[in-house]
Amino acid sequence: MARGKKKNKIDGYKIAERGLGGFIYYAIEALIIVGIIFLFIKGFSVSFKFAYDVFSDKAKNPASKDTVVVEIPMDSSATEISEIIFDSGVIDNKYVMMAKIKIGGYGKDVKAGSYGMSPSMKYGDIIDMICGYNENKEEEDEDDANDKIKVDTGVDVYDSGETGDESGGEDMPTDGETVDGGDADGGDAEGGDADGGDADE
Repeated sequence: MARGKKKNKIDGYKIAERGLGGFIYYAIEALIIVGIIFLFIKGFSVSFKFAYDVFSDKAKNPASKDTVVVEIPMDSSATEISEIIFDSGVIDNKYVMMAKIKIGGYGKDVKAGSYGMSPSMKYGDIIDMICGYNENKEEEDEDDANDKIKVDTGVDVYDSGETGDESGGEDMPTDGETVDGGDADGGDAEGGDADGGDADE
């Protein structure tokens, strides 16, 4: 009888141990699953933000009035350019700048030199500056302004020509007047025939 009770007690401990072990096992498994889900959501969030930053255009601090001089050496790669600009404190993510330069194919257009940059500048403004696109845009605007001046001058000359035609029309007789004069002469001739007829009579 005592043995039976002892055996039952031992079996109860084993069952409890199995139950506790199973609980711990499932708890650990649940924690692992939750961790994987968290990492997945976090990774998706980071990836989405990175993609948004790459394809959008924003400044690190739009209200900043600070200016720093950034030196871009000759034959710098997109990685080196991004690190230099990031280290100067102008941008908040060097990988976004690197991706923008590579995706847009701007690496071949970057010009070495010293540039005055500010945290209030957007990524696109910085790329335009180091690639010299701002200078090209100013030249195009100047050419457009010159073309507009030429067009305006041409209109003025055309108007002057029309004015000259009108003044010339007042001084010279029109074709209609010349024909009318001819008819008048013809009338005189007919009159002459009439006079001749009278003479025959």
